[in-house]
This record gives sequence, C-alpha cells and structure tokens, in this order.
Amino acid sequence: MIDNQNIGSDDELDIYEPGTSGEIISYLKRNFNTLNDQVLGARKKAILNIYEKLSESQFAISGMVSQQIMVKFNKQLLQCFSDRAEKIREYSIKIISELLSKCDDMQPFLPYVISIVCERVNCQDLEGILNVPEVMRPPPGQKPKMLIKLVEESEELRQELCKLMHVIVTCSNSNMLYNHVDDICNILRALSMDPCSEVQKLACKCVSEFCINNKELLLHFTEILARGLLLPLISKKSKVRIAALEALGSVLQCGVWKYNANVFEILVGFRDPNSVPIKDFYEPSHNINYLATFITDPKVNVRDMFLRCVGDWVSRLPDRYDHLPRLIPYLISGLFDDFEEIRETCFEVLEEAGQEEEREKEKELREAKQFGMDSDWTYGGKLKNLPLPDPIKKRPCLGARMLVRGQYRKFQKALFNELKDNNLSARIRAANLMRISVIYCEDYMTQFLDDVIRSLVWQLVSDKAEEKVICQKIQESFFYIGRFCDFNTYLPIIKSGLSGEFYQNEDYVRCSFEGLAQLVKGSLEAIPNGQGIGKKMKLVEEVLDIITEKSIINSISTFNYVQAANLMEGLIRGILKQGKKEEVEILLKQRYQKLMTILGIISYIQLVDKAFIVTTPLSYQILDTIIQAAQNSDVFKLLNDILDYSESKLQLFSEKVTQAADNLDSLNFGDITWKSLVGQVIYHILYENSFENVAKIYEIINYLVKNSQIPDLCDFVSKLNALFIQKIKIQLKNPQLKMEGGNQLSLFYGGLLESQSLVTKWMQDETAKIKITQQFIQNFYLLYKFNIEGLFESDIDKMLQDYLERGSLQNLSSLIGSIPILHKKFYKKQDIDMTKLLQFIIKKIHNKIQPYLKELYIGEGDQKLFVVPLLIAYTIERLERLGDPADLKLAAINFETLDLLLEYIPTVADQPYLGDKHIFENYTAFIQKMIKYALDEKDVEIKAYYLATLKKLVNKTTFNFRMEYESAISNKQFARIDLLKVLQPK
Repeated sequence: MIDNQNIGSDDELDIYEPGTSGEIISYLKRNFNTLNDQVLGARKKAILNIYEKLSESQFAISGMVSQQIMVKFNKQLLQCFSDRAEKIREYSIKIISELLSKCDDMQPFLPYVISIVCERVNCQDLEGILNVPEVMRPPPGQKPKMLIKLVEESEELRQELCKLMHVIVTCSNSNMLYNHVDDICNILRALSMDPCSEVQKLACKCVSEFCINNKELLLHFTEILARGLLLPLISKKSKVRIAALEALGSVLQCGVWKYNANVFEILVGFRDPNSVPIKDFYEPSHNINYLATFITDPKVNVRDMFLRCVGDWVSRLPDRYDHLPRLIPYLISGLFDDFEEIRETCFEVLEEAGQEEEREKEKELREAKQFGMDSDWTYGGKLKNLPLPDPIKKRPCLGARMLVRGQYRKFQKALFNELKDNNLSARIRAANLMRISVIYCEDYMTQFLDDVIRSLVWQLVSDKAEEKVICQKIQESFFYIGRFCDFNTYLPIIKSGLSGEFYQNEDYVRCSFEGLAQLVKGSLEAIPNGQGIGKKMKLVEEVLDIITEKSIINSISTFNYVQAANLMEGLIRGILKQGKKEEVEILLKQRYQKLMTILGIISYIQLVDKAFIVTTPLSYQILDTIIQAAQNSDVFKLLNDILDYSESKLQLFSEKVTQAADNLDSLNFGDITWKSLVGQVIYHILYENSFENVAKIYEIINYLVKNSQIPDLCDFVSKLNALFIQKIKIQLKNPQLKMEGGNQLSLFYGGLLESQSLVTKWMQDETAKIKITQQFIQNFYLLYKFNIEGLFESDIDKMLQDYLERGSLQNLSSLIGSIPILHKKFYKKQDIDMTKLLQFIIKKIHNKIQPYLKELYIGEGDQKLFVVPLLIAYTIERLERLGDPADLKLAAINFETLDLLLEYIPTVADQPYLGDKHIFENYTAFIQKMIKYALDEKDVEIKAYYLATLKKLVNKTTFNFRMEYESAISNKQFARIDLLKVLQPK
C-alpha cells in the first residue's frame, strides 16, 4: 500500500526537476491554485491548462504521479463538478476520469467521487420512497421510468459522467467497490433512465461491464438494475436497444437462482391474477411485454441481437430451466422472421441449444441413441428427411425437439388465446408459432390433440382475404399433425365434432373437412417409397366411412364443397401415389360406391347446384362456363384417375345406373342418390364424351318428372337438358367427337327430346294443381325456347331422322303440340315469340315428318288429337286475333307458318279433297272460312296474304275451288264470284 500522507507532502511537491514528475506537478499546482480564483476566465484557463498537460503524450504520467495528483487535488477537482461554468465541469470530469484510470489505487478517492456523482445525477432517492415507512411503500411499477429532475442539465456532461463510471467499474476490483455497490447501482440506474439516448447507450455499457466484473456482489441488485434498463429497451434508437440487450444479459448472470424469475416477470409483463392493484378498479391499465416488442422490432439487427441473446440465455444461464417456458416461444418465433438470415441464424441457435441439452442429458438419452430408437411415424428411421418449411433444412436434433416439447404445454393456452385476438399480426405470429411447435414436437403432440383440434379447427377456413395467411399456416399445422401422429388419435375427434354438437354448424363442417383433408395428406405422405399403403389403408376406409355417413354427406353444400373436394383429392392422390396397384384395385372394388357417391355429389354441387337455382335464368354463357369447368374439373380428373384402375369405367357406371333404376321408389330429387347420379352423368357426358347408358339415365329422370309435384325438379331437368343440348352442339362441331358419339348420340338425343316433352307436359297439366310463381313461369319460357331451338337445330338432322325411324313419335308430338297450349295458358303476351318458335320448328322438321303425319298425335282413343290440325287451328286463331290495327309483323309470321303447314295437303286435281284426320277433318269448311276472311279483310296487306294462301290451296285442290265457284254463282254471291275468278288457275 502506498503511503498517501508522505506522497502528498508539500516538500515533495515543491521539487522542480526539468522533464520529471516534479516539473509536471509544479506546473499543475499553479493551475490548481488558480481554480480557486473568483474570475471565471482564470478558472477556465487553468482547468484547460491542466487537461492539456495531462493529455500531452510527451508528458505521459505514471500511476504513481497520478496517485500524487489525486491525493493533493482531488477535492478541488470534485468541487469543479458543480461549477456554474459548463466548460469547467466538463474538463474536471475528464481530468478525474484520466487520473483515476492511471492511478495505482483509486480506493481512497472512491467515496468522494461516487458521492459527488450521486449528487450530479440525482440518484439518492430514485423511487421517491426514502422517508416513507416500509409497510406503506408501493410495489415498483413494471413500466419504464425516465429521469425528469436533472441536476446536470448538459447531455454532453452526463455522457462524461457515464465515461467516468465506466472507468470506475472497469479499473477497480470487487474489493474496492464492495462498500459502494448501492451507490454505483443507483448511479447506473439513473444514467440508464436518462432522457438522452447516447447517455442511455453509455450507461448500458457501464452496467454490462459492472455486472461482468462484479457478478458476486450484485445478486440482490439484479432486479433494480434490470428495472433501470427498461427505458433503453424501448428506446427509439436501435443501437441503444442493442446495448440494453447486452446489458440485460450481463444482469441476468448476476441473479441466478433467486432474482432472475422476477426479472423475467417484469420483461414479459406478467401479472399475478390473484394480486390486483386497487388502482385497476378505477381505471384501465396494461403491462408491457418487452420481449414481444423485440421479436417484432422493425430493425433487422435488433431482432438478430435479441434472438442471439435469447439463445444464449437458453443455453448458458444456470437457472435456464426456470425461464424456458417464457423464452422458447420467442426463439421459435425467429424461425418465421421476415429476414432470411435471421431465420437461418435462429435455427442454428436452436440446434446449438439442443446439442447442449443432449450433452447435459447424455445418460438419459444414451440408450435411445445407441439402439437407434425412433418414433413410429418414421417407420424405423426410414422417413427422417421428409420436406420441412424454410429455414428448417433437416429434422431438428433430438435436444432441440426436447426443448420445445418440454415447454409446449406451458404456452399452449396462451397461444390459443392469441389466435382469437383482434390484432391480425398477433394472430399471424401465433399461427406460425403453432406450425413450428408441431414440427418440433412431432408425435409428442398426440396428448394435446383434443385441445389442439377443437381450438384450431375454426381457424382453418375464412372468407376474409386478410386472414388467408392465418388459414394457410393452421392448415400446415394440421398437415404436420397428420404426418407425425397416429390417425387413430385424431379421426375420432374430427368425427365427434361432425356428428355431434356441431353437425349443423356450417362453419364447423367446412373447417372440419379442410382439417381432415390436411390430416389425410400429411398421413399418406409419411409412407416409405415402394412400401405400399399398408396399415394406413384403414385410414382411407375410415375417412370414407365418416364422410359418407348420412348426416355428414347431407351437409356437403355450396358452402363447403371446395373443402370436401380438397379432402377427396388428398385421399385419392395419396392412394394413387403411395399405394400398390393391387391395393388400389381392392379399394376400388370394396369402396367404389362410396367414392363415386362423394365425387358425384361434389361435382354436382360444383357445376350445377349453384347455377341451376330455380330463380336463376339460364344463358348460353352459364352453360359454356359449366361445360368448360367440367372439362377442367379437378374432381373429374380424380374420378378419371381412380377409374383407370378398373377394368371398365362404363361397367361400374352401368351398375350404378341399374341400381338406381331398380330403386326408383326410394329416389327423390335433391337427395344423395340423385346428386351422385347426376354428378356421374355429367362426368361421363361432359368430361368423358361418353353417351353409354343414356337411355337408362333418362328413364330414371323421366320417371321422377312424371311423378313430381314440385316445380324445382322440372326447372332443374330443363336446365340439365339445356346443358346437354349445348354439349351436343359442341360435339357435332368436332368431326372426331361426332364420329365417336355414333348411335349413342342419337339415343341421347331421343332421351333429351322425351325429357323435354315430359317437362312441358308437366307444365301444362300439373300447374293447375300446384301454385307457381310468375318468375318461375318466365324462367321456364326461356328454358323452353332455348331447348326447342337446340333440339331442332339444322346440325341434328341425322339424330332427328334416327329418332323418327325408331318408332313412337308421341314425345315429339307432345313437344310440338305444346306451343298452342302454353301460349294460351301462360304466354299470351309473347305472341310473336311463340309464333316464331312454331315457325322455326315447322321449318326444321317440315320435310322429315311428312311421312309420319299419321303418327303425330296427342292423347289416346277418343282423346286423340293430331298435331298438324291443332297447329293449323292455332295459327288461324292467331290470324283471327290480329286486332285493329293489325300487327303486320305478326301477321306475316303467322301466314308464313300457315303456308308451311298447308303444304302437307295433298295435290288432288280431278276430284274433291274432303280432308284427312291427321291434316284436315273438314277441308271444305276450312277453305270457306279462308274465303270469308279474305272477303271481310279491310287491310290491303293482310288481304294480299290471304289471297296468296288461297292461291296455293287452289293449286293443290282445284276441284274444291271449282265447286265453290259454282256454288257462289248459284247463290248469286257476287263478291265471292269475283274473288274466286281471281284465284282460278289459268
């Protein structure tokens, strides 16, 4: 120990030797004496001279000289700390820092220096509870505090005080600081809570050094030092936040096994639910989760530093097991950071922590490692390298998986709550955290599946665009659960929800379908190549059994069919990819009906259920869209792929149709069988271009129409006919497809014509018994017109001819004869349209039906009505109702239609034509009526139409008109005589 009394004697200080310490001390003595001068300028000059002399490199002073100077002049320098001149205060702090950093023993001066610094930073009573009894002192707050009352107002000088404290904590040992720990902690806390960010940064570095060098002294000061760092932790400057994190890591090394738990409670904003402050009863309050602010920090370098710090705490804190539940979620969160390098760094940190865990538990894990024991889902270690999401490039090490597994239970409930939060970004992070947790926990998740599935299933599907990313992450979580967990554990949970309390909840059903789809995809992916489905065939069978249960399959609708399709896609794709050929054939043979039922219903809903709503008018655009969608349908591709394993697709379909035909009494419009049948019909016709079994299909459909009492069925069948008619048009435009259709296409045409005839007959007869809306009537008219025009297009001549040659024309008769009936009953305002429609039909089939006129009739026995007389009577009635003034456009259409019908009258020249039942029963009365109308007509143009029609009749039945002419002469009917003279052929 140096004798400070001898060193500080005046005799020794007065020695003057050029170039020695005596010279420096003599020079400094004169300037130190000047510091007591009342003149401000003299004091400034003196302090500057002292600083410059000490700073000159050629006058480098030794530790002994520094000690001598401090002994003699430390009090004068410390008095300058409170000088009114800022420059004097600044240089006095710098001089003290310089001297203390070089002196041999600073212990004698520490009481003076620290007490003065305490005064300058105002840290004597930071909490304001110095004179308050201990029992009345409030608990310290969790929120950051900022020092407001500043003794030293200059920021630069407070920075110099930080540098001075840095010298003290780095250049001294624990023994020197033992008596001053309390004051030093208060000083560092005050500087950490300074308003200036630079002061905060320097203070954090001081705290870090202080804790590193004096760890043993600071056990009971851990909490107050950590509280002092709260303000820098939320600073706006990233460098300050980084410095605060470093200091926090150093502080945590001091409070091991005792105070670190309190520090982490402060950092995460924990509040004991059993201890509520009285203030909270009167106004809302909240705590700050400081760690959460770091994981969402906008600065990449701050997030990187935070994750490295957390990794260090997880690996190296002696009491880390007490804090893992609070730290592991943040470490996992780094795996889905926006910045790629941070994600990779975080994965490496977790792996390092895992390896440390393995080293510590080496004895416990030795047996599992030596014998190669692994989870069942790996098939004995064959499936270790299945793909995982970025940045997890390989299966995490055992230690890392154990770390996450051990803590998942503790943060699971908080994670579920976060997923229901109103904050979207918090929900996204929770969804990501769930996904990564499943990957690390693997089959350990089995014990939590009941809570996991019931809590997360609601998040699987959403119609809101901003929630799509959440749904995607939760779907991935279910996918990995399916990969790692045995299907016997999660299928009962899904089934109980679908058939239990939520079976009528559309949202739950839709989400359950999606969840089951992801589980199935994950499970079927986790099969070694070439091994076959094996024990997971039971999974396929059970899923098919679940979804084909009556209550569940009936719940498939336009709201959830996409998810049901996704489920079937995952199931079938997995079967085809992993299954052996014989396994697929066995499955197809045993479960064909269920597969076809589900896929048929899904395709039905996807293509026609929404488009064929009874109140929705049909259009060419809708039909073309449906046909295009069918040709590109993923469901049909699945159906086609699975049917490729059968010996005959058509044979299976034929069995389905035959089964439906044998059980017609149990078949109802809109039920499961109906939807499945129609879906498969659409598949074969629109996707496969196959028209086999069409006759049987339309037998079933026509049976339902005949016995129907609901308008919806007839509307649906009309739209279905329109769809297939449009398909035929497309088919006929393609020569190759036209050739492939062949005779089956003609049979299909006949079925369509018969179906449309029955629908039209239903509209004529049944609507008198049931109530229908005006909108339904109008929509039916559009469908009726569309189908009539489609059935009698010029491109279908060959199919129409084949139909006529096959025999019974009752359906054709009914369809053609329906125009007059429907017009009178429903569509009186559509005069021109209905007449044009009739004209269109007659033009298209005029020549083809002439040989079959006797077979064109409606009804039987006494009720038999031939079609041609009915149409002629309807046309003449339209002429009689032209009105005054007449609609010339309507008149022209009616006369043209009448002329076409009259062409069926045979040409008879040498004898009178009396008429035929299938054309005219009383031809004489007809021509007399036409002559009368011609004579009575006043409109010149319409009269010309009558004359033109009569001339055509004269050319066909000349003898009849001669008889009329002779009768007019004998009766002296001069007007008729004049008219008939004009009509007589030359």
